[in-house]
Amino acid sequence: MKVSYNKSKDKIDAYNLAKKVVNKKYLSKWNIDCDVNCDGEKHKISAHGKGFDMEIKFLHDYCHTELKLSFLLRAFQGKFEGIIKEELEKHI
Repeated sequence: MKVSYNKSKDKIDAYNLAKKVVNKKYLSKWNIDCDVNCDGEKHKISAHGKGFDMEIKFLHDYCHTELKLSFLLRAFQGKFEGIIKEELEKHI
């Protein structure tokens, strides 16, 4: 999924804004228990939890988000992707 930058001027700015949002504390408000890793060199944020893996790569003028869900959660993929896109558009 592609999310264009609204508030950010480049990938470094977008990455720094997103890592303030995509963190364990923020995700816990939806009762999501996961590990979040930020890689500043590759401008990438990844989250891994029970039944899902998510990776956000920050490119020149947009970020690319990939969400992999377990079989039981796949029925909700569109809903989850919509929430992720909405949150990223709000902040980056």
